Amino acid sequence: MITSLTVYSFDPGFRHGALICSEFLQDHTKKEVYLAQLTPIFIWSQKTSDGIRADSPALEVFGFMEKILQQLSGFPPGSIIIDFDPKSVYWRPLKLQSVQLGIMVGYFSHGLLGKGFSTVFLTPREIRLFAGMKQNTKKEELHTWIRSQLDLSDFEGMLKNADVLDAVILSYVFASAIVRAPHERTSKHPEDSVSSS
Repeated sequence: MITSLTVYSFDPGFRHGALICSEFLQDHTKKEVYLAQLTPIFIWSQKTSDGIRADSPALEVFGFMEKILQQLSGFPPGSIIIDFDPKSVYWRPLKLQSVQLGIMVGYFSHGLLGKGFSTVFLTPREIRLFAGMKQNTKKEELHTWIRSQLDLSDFEGMLKNADVLDAVILSYVFASAIVRAPHERTSKHPEDSVSSS
């Protein structure tokens, strides 16, 4: 049986990051997924100078998150996978960047609830474990891995942006976890197959 699944993913950052929408075809017999469509919703980078600084005031961070949330207008609600470890704020409370990123993601998540979206957090460690890699594996190796898992030839232009490729990895891990999980579990709460919050 083949079904489709739409997944949103958010690779957050101050000076650069990406929010994308991925549509997968799920082959439940082979337990595999295929990327059918990729839609960048909002991408920011140092080149376009539309990001923020790690030491930006909270109001500026909130304003930037509102700008990103507005980009979701017209998109149907669904699960948004976020690359973030909530515990990092507690592990490194004195590191400004960790705290600011926690504020950013927290505000974004709260805004998503008001729009009918649900959030699922995938930590860097969980992503690497899913890929069968060590916790300290470099991101470049993850990029090589995802290209071995998916045919990305139709999307190479968009994937020149590393943040978009990182967001595709998030979407793929989520979609794969669902298709590999028992049907009776995923039919009700698909986000239970990975860490959710």
